[in-house]
Amino acid sequence: MHFATYLTFTFLKISPLSNWLVIGFYTTFYIFNNVEALLLFLYMVSYVELSDKTQKILVISNFIVFFIFVALDILNVFTGIFFGAENGRYFRQNTMILSQGYQFMTFAVTVFVTVTHKN
Repeated sequence: MHFATYLTFTFLKISPLSNWLVIGFYTTFYIFNNVEALLLFLYMVSYVELSDKTQKILVISNFIVFFIFVALDILNVFTGIFFGAENGRYFRQNTMILSQGYQFMTFAVTVFVTVTHKN
């Protein structure tokens, strides 16, 4: 899917709006990557038996971090801090790895909680 979309945007580069299309698509793509990580986390929390207090702390802190990273993805549209588009072509900034921080953190917490709660 990612390759097909990139190929499509390569052909759209003749349009003056193509930069905004590329940025809009990838912003949506990265937000949905975060949503996917959030859903995995919520599944894990509902599956693993945690105390009510621990579960509440984990879920609230995860949602806070989720919304921060979604806000940063949206902020990228206006600032280009993570990625951008030039002549209809997607490019990444050196700070791109920071935009994946939520996913890394969520997967690490999910693995840790799953391993420590084998029941």
